Amino acid sequence: MYPELRSKRALFALFALLCVPPLRAQQDPDAARLIADVAWLADDARAGRRSGEPGNVEAAAWIATRMTSLGLEPAGDGGTFFQAFPIDLPARDGGGSWIEWEAPLAGEPPEYGQPDLRVPPRARGASSVVPLFCSDAVEELAGLPLVMAGYGIVSPERQWDDYAGLDVRDCVVLIARGTPSLPAGAAPAAGADGHAGA
Repeated sequence: MYPELRSKRALFALFALLCVPPLRAQQDPDAARLIADVAWLADDARAGRRSGEPGNVEAAAWIATRMTSLGLEPAGDGGTFFQAFPIDLPARDGGGSWIEWEAPLAGEPPEYGQPDLRVPPRARGASSVVPLFCSDAVEELAGLPLVMAGYGIVSPERQWDDYAGLDVRDCVVLIARGTPSLPAGAAPAAGADGHAGA
C-alpha cells in the first residue's frame, strides 16, 4: 500500500472517531427531571427570584448544588459556582436627601380584598424613600411637584403605560426600581379592564 494512501486512511479514521459523540451525550434527557427542576425554580415560593432577594439566593444555591451533583467543577470566586462583579450604574445616592409624601394616590381604589396596584409593590406601605439621582441638577429639582409614575414604563405592545393620565412637565418623576411583578393571583383577568392580558 502506498504511504500517502495509508496516512489518508489513518487521518479519515481519526476524523471519524472525533465525530462520534461521547456516550454520555447520547443519553436522552430525563423529561420528568427537567420538568421538576423548572417547576421548582418557577414556583411562587421563589417570589420571582429578583437579584439579592431570598428567592434568588435560594435558587442560586439550588443551582450550585445541582451543578455539583452533575459533576461540574466550580470556576467562580473561592472555588464556588458564584462570581461577584461590579455594576457601574449612573444613579447615585442623593447625599442626606430624602422624600416623604402624604398625597392620596391617583385613580380609583381597588375593590375590598384586592391588591392596590396603583403603587409599585416595593413602595407599598412606605412613606419615605432615599432618592437616587441620574443628574447633576439636584439643586434645580428643589421645590418642584412630585409625581409617581409606577415603574416609568410605556409599552403599547403590552398595553402598559405608567404615564397615562399624568402631567409630568416641570415635575420630579418618582419611579420604582426594577420591573413590575404582581403577587401570585393578583393579575386581573384578561380583558377585565380592556387589556389583552395573559
